[in-house]
Amino acid sequence: LEDSTATNAAIEDAIQALAKATPEGATAYLYFTGAGRLDASGGVTVSGAGGPPISIESIAHSLGESNAKRVFFVLDAGLPPPPSGSKPQRARAFAPPRKVVVVSDTSPGAEDGRFTSTFLEAVATGAADIDGDGNESIAELTSWVGPRVARAAKEHGIEETIVWLVPKELGDPNALFFASGLASK
Repeated sequence: LEDSTATNAAIEDAIQALAKATPEGATAYLYFTGAGRLDASGGVTVSGAGGPPISIESIAHSLGESNAKRVFFVLDAGLPPPPSGSKPQRARAFAPPRKVVVVSDTSPGAEDGRFTSTFLEAVATGAADIDGDGNESIAELTSWVGPRVARAAKEHGIEETIVWLVPKELGDPNALFFASGLASK
């Protein structure tokens, strides 16, 4: 979904369709990039081209109802910068469903796609495959993407942090591979 077709209703319908269409035991991926906002409780919501905001917790729980063995929900929904002179708010953490890994950048002021471009570069090129085994683990992606995003954000005067929420039911986060079968270096 893009631009005007990405209404909140269409986004929710697409998430439900993904959850229903995912084969038993598969790995599903959902990448969302768009504007983020904090609700009154500090939870992050996202919006498409109209309608009430969608809670990222509700998205994660919908994905958790799929037949997938695991789901990677990547979210680039930077919050608006705080008003001049005020302290930035931080999003409230939540426990994702047992098979949903949430990777997010909801840093205040992170609205320019730094995380998306860096994350996609890592996955597309295999640059985060630090040990050269043809797989990119969560640990490798964190080690490669995090510092690059933080460094670029600092050049723009903001602090940007990537957060990985990994349910303990999925085991050791270092043994979870986001991308596999990459050409070895």
